[in-house]
Amino acid sequence: MAFEQVAHTAPAADSMRLMSTQCDATGADGSEGFTVFEGSVARLDEVRSIHPFLTALRQRLIDEGVLHPDGAGLRFAKPYVFASPSTAAGVVTGRNANGRIEWKDSAGRTLKERQEAALGS
Repeated sequence: MAFEQVAHTAPAADSMRLMSTQCDATGADGSEGFTVFEGSVARLDEVRSIHPFLTALRQRLIDEGVLHPDGAGLRFAKPYVFASPSTAAGVVTGRNANGRIEWKDSAGRTLKERQEAALGS
């Protein structure tokens, strides 16, 4: 399974944000995968070049009530863990995405930069 429901959120210091065209989401990377938090907003439409896997996953999340239409976007009704930050970013942005550079912390550092810094410590 590509994602699972979780009952917790990460501390604010660990939170990452993805803001792009018609989306604004928060989440955190962890040992289980990348969690997108409840209340995050995903882009309603998709670009034509989106990978079919992401289209199918977005539809499944809508069908299961994880995502629901809310104004001009799709709101997460509950937090979900995705297998990777890129899958989470692709669902949120409605396009293929590299989650390691799309998700950023409050200082503007990418997930990739944070991971590389953690390896160097």
